[in-house]
Amino acid sequence: MKKNLLIVLALVCSLCLGTKTAYAAPSPTAEDTTILAEAVKVDTETGTAEALGLDIITDANNAARKLVADIIAKAQTSTEGVVSEDGTLVLAEDGTPLGTSAEPELLAAFDFTPAESVKAEIEKKGKVSVTFEVEDVKSGDCVKLLHFLEAKNEWETIDPTSVKDGKVTATFTSFSPIVIVKLTPEVAKLDNQAKGANIYVIIAISLIAIAAIAVVFAFGNKQRLVKKVNPTGATKVQKK
Repeated sequence: MKKNLLIVLALVCSLCLGTKTAYAAPSPTAEDTTILAEAVKVDTETGTAEALGLDIITDANNAARKLVADIIAKAQTSTEGVVSEDGTLVLAEDGTPLGTSAEPELLAAFDFTPAESVKAEIEKKGKVSVTFEVEDVKSGDCVKLLHFLEAKNEWETIDPTSVKDGKVTATFTSFSPIVIVKLTPEVAKLDNQAKGANIYVIIAISLIAIAAIAVVFAFGNKQRLVKKVNPTGATKVQKK
């Protein structure tokens, strides 16, 4: 029974689901492809970055907009006042409408080929940190990295470990097409609000799980101290 309870508690702790919505916008043009290809620089000792084809950039652009839609959807479930009475997306604090201010900016879209030394580090440690030189990035910007998982045919979101003037650093376990996206201040605020709410939920669930586990083990220890089973299978209660 204790094993089953622990399994249930583990499942409860793993529940962090958010509502997803669609977000439509125009696709990039061939001219955008050239701009995005030149937007990132990589140290040759780390690896090389090559331009992506227009099809994959279009897909990445849609993935970036879906990321924004997911952030807004999570904010709707965790922040009061995000949606006005007429259904317009607004900020919780000042009621500013979210229109084009929600549009993500693709700063770079490229296929990264790691150097042999980087591949060796991944094989040894399971992950590696890479810094990209990206124009138009400033310290304090809300930046996300989209990494295409070829095995699953989907994009994953990676939070950078560091964002400085002209530099974005992130940790990877594998490499394939990578897109660097900058969120608008309005969306960044919603992202921070949703993260803050999720942290409190996780802490609360963790505390409840720990308390429940402590009760289970305390009850089991008490039973072992109070009861003693003899060879015939009868139960004798020790005198206190």
